[in-house]
Formats: sequence, structure tokens, C-alpha cells
Amino acid sequence: MKNKKGLLLKTLACFLLAAALIFTGESKAGEISPKLKIFLYNCAGPVEVNTYKGATLVMGPGQFQKAPLPPNVTFKVIHDGQWLVIKDGSEEIARQVGDHLYFYPSASDGFLKFRDHLYRGGLEVKCYNGELIVINHIDLENYLKGVLPMELGDVPSEALKAQAVAARTYALGHRKKDRPYDLTADQSSQVYGGASVENSYCSKAIEETAGQVLSYDGKLAGFALYFSSCGGATARIDDVFDADPVEYLESVYCSYSSPPENQAPVNDGNPANLPLPPAPPDAFCSGSPLFHWQVTWESSELENIIRSNLPKECFSGKLVDIKVIERSVSGRVKKLLIASEGAETVIEGDKTRKVLRFRSGDKLQWLYSSLFEIKKSGDRYIANGRGWGHGVGMCQWGALKLAETGEDYRTILGQYYPECQIVPYTTLSDEK
Repeated sequence: MKNKKGLLLKTLACFLLAAALIFTGESKAGEISPKLKIFLYNCAGPVEVNTYKGATLVMGPGQFQKAPLPPNVTFKVIHDGQWLVIKDGSEEIARQVGDHLYFYPSASDGFLKFRDHLYRGGLEVKCYNGELIVINHIDLENYLKGVLPMELGDVPSEALKAQAVAARTYALGHRKKDRPYDLTADQSSQVYGGASVENSYCSKAIEETAGQVLSYDGKLAGFALYFSSCGGATARIDDVFDADPVEYLESVYCSYSSPPENQAPVNDGNPANLPLPPAPPDAFCSGSPLFHWQVTWESSELENIIRSNLPKECFSGKLVDIKVIERSVSGRVKKLLIASEGAETVIEGDKTRKVLRFRSGDKLQWLYSSLFEIKKSGDRYIANGRGWGHGVGMCQWGALKLAETGEDYRTILGQYYPECQIVPYTTLSDEK
């Protein structure tokens, strides 16, 4: 590639693009798929992007200029304090004043490669909060192709369709307005693996539900949460998170049986360590490997874990006792009393899972769910519980079982999001 730098810089000066086309990546006539910006990565730099089968470099601000880039070349982007500099190896090929630039695949259905993953759409490299961040610009339907395989994989098609509708609804309802991106690619939004994880059966479920979302009272049901397994009953959102009640996120029994009366005793002013309510005998999610689970800590280990999660005024000295003093209607821990020698504190809802972390390999992870009981046995504390995840919305293992028994995706969604309708998103406002 002789005179590569001169060729690319010359090309940069020859092409102008309309800003709207660059930022939104307009769909072809007749296609209706919102554009999303997915945060992938942040670092001090450099950022490396591989052009795979060919790409276009787009630079701004102001007049937008583009230049073709050769296939299978890894370009580095650095920020030198004033300029964004693009290099091929050690050779500088372009630079610009500004805080962002874009790479787009040469073909509309092409890919770019970043950190060993393929991505559809464009990759934006942007200066933000003193770092370089990478944002994937992609349309909603293609984004879902990188989400569903990370959530369910190869399962019955009706479960995949239910997941597609829920994930589509969640994505539209959780777009961030105070950051330069809409969603993240990890569990704080939805786990997204890009084009590298796509498969035909997930893509088919997305295509067969294209544009469909959940609605409630004529508005997008944007709090369409989901999780792995509920342990027999899902949770109200306000029992788990610091949130207002949401009509379609009530606790529902994950079973054909009716819930027993007085399942969840409430603190009557005389705190006792409330036991774990029994599971329904025919729970849909009973096939989950974490339908039942047990976690054990040495007393000293749990003491140190709790101390690391609580301020000194809430925990000091030795751990004295832990009690479940209130449960929600789903049976989950609503209030957990932690007593130390110098203080007592009450932890509520899903925060209990973080405070009672446990060691898995070389890492500490959150307790599987807040549907548990905890007791001391000798010099150990033992938690017995059910389910995995926060418990609000759709139980994925329950959806899988319903699909296996012949229920369609509309019935599955109706089970976990009561009173919601399935409609084209174009008919709704984006209010939650």
C-alpha cells in the first residue's frame, strides 16, 4: 500500500455526507427499525478496530467526510489531547479536531471487528469523561440478534419469541437520555454479544415478531424486566427495587396452582427469623438448576463480606446475628436485619443479594436471589433459597416450560406481564 497516508487523506477531502445519514443510518424504504447506540468498551486508548471485509471511515464534526478503508486492516485510534489520530500500525493516516469519528462496514450487511467480536452497523470512537469509548450504532432488530443467543439460546421457538418481544420492549424503554449511548452491552442493560453470537433460530424468532412490543394502557410497557428463574413466584417491582409500583409487574404465581393464603408472614413488631415459604409443587421453572440452591459461609468470611458492603455506622465489631424480619407477597426477603456488636441495620429488597455475596471461584458474586432463608449452624451461616435473578417480570425458565407444553408466546407473555397487549411499537409513545 504505497502512499497510503496521502491516498486516504486525499480521499477524506473528497466526500461529503449528510449528518442525518451518518448518525441514524437510515433504513431502506419501507423498513422501520429504530436506531440504538450500544456502549461496548472504554479505555485510556488506543482503540483498535478491524475493517474485516472493508470499511468506511467517517470524520466530523461539521462537514462529514468519508474515506474507504481496505479489508482486514486493524486501525488504531488515539487521542493526543487535541486530535483524534488514526494509525495503521505506526503510520498516521488521518487526524481530526473533535471528539468522535465512525467506522462503517463497506456493505450495508457487512461487519466490523472489535475485540475479537463481529458487529453489524457502525462503531463510533468517542472521547468521553477523559477516556475513549466505543459505541455500536445498530438498528433495533439487528441488535436483538446479538441479545437473544446470550439470554436463551437453542430453546423452543415460542419461548424465543416471548424473549424477543420482552427484549425489544426493554430496549426501547430503557434508552438513556443523559449519556451519549442508549444501552450497555452487559447485565446493567441486556447482555449483547454482537454478530458473533447470532444464530438462525434466534434470528427467526426476531423476524417472526418484528416490531412487536408490550404495551399497557396505550403506552410502551418499558419496564418489561426478565430474569432466569423465580423459584415459584415472581416479585412486585416495588418489593425488590426502590421503585414505584407498576401495574403490569405484580407478583404472579409461576404455576397452574393457586398461591396459598398467608404465604408471606409480615413483621408484627417482634422480629423473628422468618422461614422460606414452600415452593409450588408444579412450578414452571422447577427445571432450572438453581430452582433450589444453598450457599454456606464461614462466620468470619461472611462478617468480612458484610463489613465491606456497609458503612461503619451500620456495621462494627463482630457479626452477631442475621434475621429475615419481613417478606413480600412472593416470599422474597423484604427486610433483613443484620446485627453486629456495635450496630444494627436493616437491608431491603434486592440489596440483600449484594450484602450477602459469596465466593464463586476467585470472585465474589451476588446471592442468587432474595427468595431465601438464612440460619447459623455452628461457626457457619447457611442460606437456602430458590431461583436466580431479581424476580421481576418474565421468568425465563418458566417461559421455557410453558413453550415445551405447547403454549404460544402471547400466552407466555400474558402469564408474566398481566394486562399487557402485544402491538407494533410504531403505534405507541415511549412512555413507560
